[in-house]
Amino acid sequence: ERMSQFELRAMSEQTEILKACRESRIPVQSDHPRIYFTRDEIPKLRAKAKKCRWIYEKMLKRCDEFLKAPIEKPSNFDDLFYITKNSLIDLCVFYALTSDDKYAEKIRQIIRRFMEFDSWILREHTYPPASSRMIDLAAAEVSFGFAIVYDCLYDYLNPSERRAIENAINSHAVKPFLYVVKNLSEWWMKPEQASSNWRSVICSDVGAAACAIAEKLEDAKFCIEEALSGVISVLDRGGIDGGWSEGIGYWGYGIGRAVHFADIMKRASDGSVNLFAHPYLRVTGNFGLYCETPDGGSFNFSDCKYEPPNAWLMARLAREYRNPYWQWCAERNMQGIALEFLYYDPSLRSKAPFDLNLSMHFRGIDVAVLRSGWGQRDTFVGFKSGPTATHHPQLDINSFIICAHGRRLVEDLGLWSYAHASGFFWDWGPRWDFDANSTLGHNTILVDGEGQRYGSQYYGRIVRFFTSKRYDYLVSEGHGAYGKLLGRFVRFIVFLKPNLIIIVDDLKSSCERRFEWLLHYSGRLIELNGELRVINDTASLDVLPLKPAETDDLVIGRVERVSIYNAEVGRVRHINRYLSISPLHRKSRFQFVIAMYTHPSSPNYSRNWTAKISKCTDESIHLQGKAEGYNYMIEFNLAAENITVNIN
Repeated sequence: ERMSQFELRAMSEQTEILKACRESRIPVQSDHPRIYFTRDEIPKLRAKAKKCRWIYEKMLKRCDEFLKAPIEKPSNFDDLFYITKNSLIDLCVFYALTSDDKYAEKIRQIIRRFMEFDSWILREHTYPPASSRMIDLAAAEVSFGFAIVYDCLYDYLNPSERRAIENAINSHAVKPFLYVVKNLSEWWMKPEQASSNWRSVICSDVGAAACAIAEKLEDAKFCIEEALSGVISVLDRGGIDGGWSEGIGYWGYGIGRAVHFADIMKRASDGSVNLFAHPYLRVTGNFGLYCETPDGGSFNFSDCKYEPPNAWLMARLAREYRNPYWQWCAERNMQGIALEFLYYDPSLRSKAPFDLNLSMHFRGIDVAVLRSGWGQRDTFVGFKSGPTATHHPQLDINSFIICAHGRRLVEDLGLWSYAHASGFFWDWGPRWDFDANSTLGHNTILVDGEGQRYGSQYYGRIVRFFTSKRYDYLVSEGHGAYGKLLGRFVRFIVFLKPNLIIIVDDLKSSCERRFEWLLHYSGRLIELNGELRVINDTASLDVLPLKPAETDDLVIGRVERVSIYNAEVGRVRHINRYLSISPLHRKSRFQFVIAMYTHPSSPNYSRNWTAKISKCTDESIHLQGKAEGYNYMIEFNLAAENITVNIN
């Protein structure tokens, strides 16, 4: 019922937004600049720069680095694109703030270099399955870069330069985009691809570019309306509570560009076309807030780097919805990007989220984050379930990561170097030969050495989630991701705050198989006096297998695999290191019970926490022990997929 209410509200907002676009004159301003600011607003921006020196100084350093970019060297579009990526917006805004011609001249040089190339489509985007013939992400991004140059440097450019920019935007972006829209000729415009960042980025950047040169385009209004419709279809696919299935990095990119377009449309229509009314945008800042790890990274599931959430996206959402917690997240992660400066509202006082729930289940994508607190040394557990058939998928159902005491301890391999020509995105098979994409690269289960399957019929789901100040737990079914390999894989996780994490895996198969439990560690793994410990600088993690225990027949493996292949960036080497634990003999039914405890690294450390199994049957497992000075007892009801925690 709640999901249907969300969808009905989204449909209502979509109708109103598109209606407002059809009825509005866009843009209402006819002068330049107008996309980010008007001429009359520049003095206020300069005053803001003086007030926010901590952002301005970073932006100055960043733009001065762009001045050194060797743009004369690239002999092809691809190299020029990556050398100058994201530079045009920053340089244009900084030129508006300083009126320093050296920035304008660098912009002019970049523009002239791009005009030397007939095609603005990256070579890597010509390979299947995401092959593009008309327009790709790069063509859309560069076209918007041209548009912002046109807008911010309008008076600096001569008439012939302005005409050349108009023609470039029309030929490389607007006309190809409208052809794709009318003919559905590119994969990203197919109805089933609405959850891809491609649609969000291309629609957003082409629509924004059309706003900048609307008076010079015959189909400007139609282009803007179609771009708006495309962006809305993407937002409609967002999780009910703000999650995004492509992961935090592509959320920052795809949803970031949607919010960028929302800002431009709101300005261009004098507020009448308001994408910020969409219910997804009202809640999605929580995805960035909760997925940031205490050490300044993020829960990097899917093809995502271990980086914090997009700061300018968080700043713009915080400004729109007056959310002090999102502002807090934005302020922590500013890098000196021009959009951070433009979107940051210094009048909104940030607030650390100490009064919010520590943990969250993003139900729309079945991802959960558990934490002991909001401090830099607190413990963080990220958990991934949900579908396998998403964009940038990895076979990672029922996997987890752990951070504590300022460091990662259990990791997701995250993003490996893209290799389009070698099948990195061929999800019918070759993609899963890369460890980071396969189950072999995640903290979950292998069965007879095999991992999970890809497709709409293969998935996991979190069936229980509970959070409190003292402990959290969740239960997730993962057998649906293994096809016929498993009849049952239910993972139970209990987090007794602040340091103790217990995992119970209930496994069942139709025949005897080898079950293997994987742990990808950060730092180094040592065995000391029969104890396993992960040490990563200031942080350590005790790993105590209770089943199979050290007195059982078991196999413990320390594996290091090195993958070497040709990628877009050249010849690369990626390492996959992990601990594996399995019973010596094949089983048709088995339960893993693993206890883990985070603590500061110290040469004088001795384990003062305990955990032992007091009862173990196919129906239930009882665990008891001591941690942080209290006694605990946990009952795992395997049959009912439920957990009872008692703390004394």
